[in-house]
Amino acid sequence: MIVLDREKPYKLQVLESLLRRLSVTEHEYPKFQKMYFQLRKGYIGELRSDREWNEIRMPEEHYLLFNYETENELGNINQIDTIMLSRYFVFILEVKNISGRIDFDDEKRQFTNLKDDNTIEVYTNPEDQVERHIRTIERIMRILNIHLPIVGAIVFSNTSTIIGQKPKRIPAFHLSGLNSHVNYLFNKYSNEVVTFEELTILKDYLLEILKRDNWKPNIDKNKLIKGAICEKCSNQSFMKYHFGRFVCDNCSVLSKDVLLESLLDYRLLFSPWISNNEFKEYFSISSAKTSYKLIKSLNLNFKGNNRSRIYYIPDNILSYKLK
Repeated sequence: MIVLDREKPYKLQVLESLLRRLSVTEHEYPKFQKMYFQLRKGYIGELRSDREWNEIRMPEEHYLLFNYETENELGNINQIDTIMLSRYFVFILEVKNISGRIDFDDEKRQFTNLKDDNTIEVYTNPEDQVERHIRTIERIMRILNIHLPIVGAIVFSNTSTIIGQKPKRIPAFHLSGLNSHVNYLFNKYSNEVVTFEELTILKDYLLEILKRDNWKPNIDKNKLIKGAICEKCSNQSFMKYHFGRFVCDNCSVLSKDVLLESLLDYRLLFSPWISNNEFKEYFSISSAKTSYKLIKSLNLNFKGNNRSRIYYIPDNILSYKLK
């Protein structure tokens, strides 16, 4: 049973907004673009691995948590790609979406990727990541006085990945081998260790201490392009509000939805709270009365009165219906 669906990572959402609003001529743009492509590639690989779980036959009493995040004992966010809870064992899965040849070097604790263009890139060793995740779950189970074997694996979701030197501490294999590996684990750990009630307690506690990363880019906010940006143009053209719609200065396309998309960018890059004056300046609306009518029409939750009033931009703002 899936008890935590995989959502698009918050950091990936922030980077999408950032790249829309940072000029391509800024010297920091390539850095954030590379970060975005790497994170997006990993997310696609994780989604691919999620579909593989549908093919695996498991006991009814199990829970799956995708993209689980919580705070460790040092106050850092620990992100785990997949956790499977059963009465027999806990299984932690680290998913990698990498092309080319990969090699593990246990002695140097190094993980290298020989790419198709013969360049070599070095990544954080997934073995160390899995062992860190295991320590996190061990600490949580000690708090609950629940004791289950914890096992981990590294799975490669890209079928073109060539696995060279394999790791010695943690199993690593292609995604196609996940089914047989899970069956192997159920054969190896065939005795029930905890009751279903204890398993549910563990699941509920994990969900209770779920804490998403609130990553923000280290960048001067004054460099970001404000307001409504035309998606039809490739040059980040500004759109002006005119008689209930936004009009592109460059191609004259009309849009209403760009209002919601721009507010989501504001939430991700600036703040989830916005005043009428900030709204007016962000969208370059000349009339305070027009700005007030527009923001009021969204029926956003707010706090404060008159000039001190600020409105809350929810994370599901894109689902709002515009009049």
